[in-house]
Amino acid sequence: MSTGNYQEINSTIFSNLQNKAIDMGLQQTYLPESHQLEFSENNDWLLKVSLPWSMEFSRTAGLLKREDYHLALVMIRAGIACTGHFHNGEMVNHKVFRAYMVRQKQGKSQIKYLKTKGKSRAGSRIRLGESEQFFVDINERLQSYSDQYPITHWGISCSKTLWPYFLEQTLLLHLKKSRKI
Repeated sequence: MSTGNYQEINSTIFSNLQNKAIDMGLQQTYLPESHQLEFSENNDWLLKVSLPWSMEFSRTAGLLKREDYHLALVMIRAGIACTGHFHNGEMVNHKVFRAYMVRQKQGKSQIKYLKTKGKSRAGSRIRLGESEQFFVDINERLQSYSDQYPITHWGISCSKTLWPYFLEQTLLLHLKKSRKI
């Protein structure tokens, strides 16, 4: 099994597999919170199938392709992030953001370093300033996606230490925008 090579399952192959599982006596349950189909026997799940977000599941019709599907993704790590907008599976727009946030020799981001040491040195002030601008730029790009397209799903990958900074800039951007209206 090779990882990283995403391939969407053919709907006829999927329906054949689904029918075989049901013929074997397995009970099918749709899990809306994780967008999965679960096949179980005696209340113990045996198989879970993650459905693509570009597809909808209907009990009567099975898998249906969503019409006019918009997906926005953001992936954030200390010092680097990327955003992307996809329409019906095709990438329409993307952007990579870089910032000098990581301490050169220790390899630790300035945000994590704040918990152990002070913020009075010139290098740390530069890294903190770039960190703030980094999150502002990311949120402005995501806001432009939201303004231009009817986003169906958002995909966000961000470590828990960076969440407060990401969400703070999101909140500030929304407050600024509401005052202009």
